[in-house]
Amino acid sequence: MKIYITLLVDNHPAPGLKSPWGLSVFVKYGSIPFLWDTGPDPAALKYNANKLGIDLSKIEFVAISHEHFDHTGGLPYIFSLQKHPLIYYPHGGSKIVENRIAQWGGKIIEISRTTEIKKGIFITAPLYGPPVEEALAMVTNKGLILLVGCSHPGADKLAERAVKDTGKKLFAVIGGFHLLSSPRQKVERTILALIKMGAKKIAPVHCSGDYAREFLKKKYPSIYLPGRVGTNFTFEQ
Repeated sequence: MKIYITLLVDNHPAPGLKSPWGLSVFVKYGSIPFLWDTGPDPAALKYNANKLGIDLSKIEFVAISHEHFDHTGGLPYIFSLQKHPLIYYPHGGSKIVENRIAQWGGKIIEISRTTEIKKGIFITAPLYGPPVEEALAMVTNKGLILLVGCSHPGADKLAERAVKDTGKKLFAVIGGFHLLSSPRQKVERTILALIKMGAKKIAPVHCSGDYAREFLKKKYPSIYLPGRVGTNFTFEQ
């Protein structure tokens, strides 16, 4: 089984695609297509999906990492495609956002503890940043592929939760690490913690900051996965 991951929205630009500040990741885990976050803008989500040939009307669910607009603002496009999309949302997140989703007709499932939502796909128990934030972990024969949104609680803390609750080792981490304005020592400490947990591939995008990319590229080139809007990653289950 193959796992296809596409950076559908990311603020690191690529020719021919829109790159507003935010994150949305399209995933096909075997036969299961889904969306991790939606970016800030329905128009950008629609434009990029069409350009990349991704049909979001076929996704089985949307998982939201946390309440911030740069991760939830694209939701109206999903509601234009599906009448009652299934949306996983962290318990303790903004009720304003949750109520808006409910008013639009979304089927909301709040995640309060690490839950296997589909065979091999877990959403982790939310951790407090602030705000509360969850991650999504996919099981492969090499370990977990972990998707993070902004990692306000810390990418290493989210990974620790995933590893502890699933009993699986870490293999890859993709998403925003919230290290844009962090001291270099914190950036290095976070990345080294992920590597110590077993991460063999790390793709710091969105809010991770240039130094996270530079540090990985220079010190751990075999682990670093460069990514920007439109980037595709393929893994074997």
